[in-house]
Amino acid sequence: MSIESDVSLNENNAESFAEIRKKLAEGFGIAVCTTQKSGHTTSLIEQIGFIEKLCPACVQFDFRNRTAEEIREAVPLFETFRKNNPDMALSLHGESPKINEDDAGMKNQERITYELSLATLLSAESFTVHPPSINFKLYSELDGKTQDTIIDSYASVFAEYLEKVNGSEKVFCVAIENMPGKGDGGAYGQTPDELNTLISRIKTLLLNKGILPERIEESLGVTLDINHALHDIENDHYEEVLEHWFGTLGQKIRVIHLYTPSKYDSVYAGKYELVLNLAARYSSRARILMESKQSFEVTKNVYEAGIFRD
Repeated sequence: MSIESDVSLNENNAESFAEIRKKLAEGFGIAVCTTQKSGHTTSLIEQIGFIEKLCPACVQFDFRNRTAEEIREAVPLFETFRKNNPDMALSLHGESPKINEDDAGMKNQERITYELSLATLLSAESFTVHPPSINFKLYSELDGKTQDTIIDSYASVFAEYLEKVNGSEKVFCVAIENMPGKGDGGAYGQTPDELNTLISRIKTLLLNKGILPERIEESLGVTLDINHALHDIENDHYEEVLEHWFGTLGQKIRVIHLYTPSKYDSVYAGKYELVLNLAARYSSRARILMESKQSFEVTKNVYEAGIFRD
């Protein structure tokens, strides 16, 4: 049975597969990365200027590898950007959570909380963040108490913030990103189960704070990085692997990162279409973004090459 014909698996059966697919395609956007493939570090000022000219349906700005000073200096520019582009959906990618070796807490909690506050200030719809930054093998060798401390410290940061914005009319989602599938040599967060563990811990904390379950479901999710999910996967198996990710996480997937090639061709067209169809089938609430480390010129060319446009 084709993806197109199997609409029953999508939770929103009031809409046809074609209608859901069309909405996802219309919301297609760009996630601009801090560092380009050339090694050039793009400033937030450069990124804002580029996005204003291109005017995609959605943009995600990257706060990783930036100083706190640069981010604070860019706030007035972001506010002007939002005023000038009220209909453009906005997302932020926060700094990677770092673990304090002394107590297994989050070392950069203050920085991440500040970034979360900016997301709210700028009416962002989501905040992509990595799992706790720890090698999977090292994590697996820790005693259970230390593992719990790491997960609890991580979860509490986001639970406290989501409790704070719970009364807001606009729903804001924290979307935890999967890490590249490198096995023991990679970071924690390579599998759907590990992402579900983090989400479950945050959810438990929010339930204990009296937050309604339906609000929690709207406020917590996953950023599925397609390139990370397919790391070291043979081309013969990538469809099966992506089917597993989408089928397992379903509507928890709120942001999707697609790799940006240097040139858009039939190979990437096929992969992009597969992701769009899987999202329409399993994850109709997702926002699909072309995550680009290419130059602005290449990014523009690929984005305008006809992706998701009939």
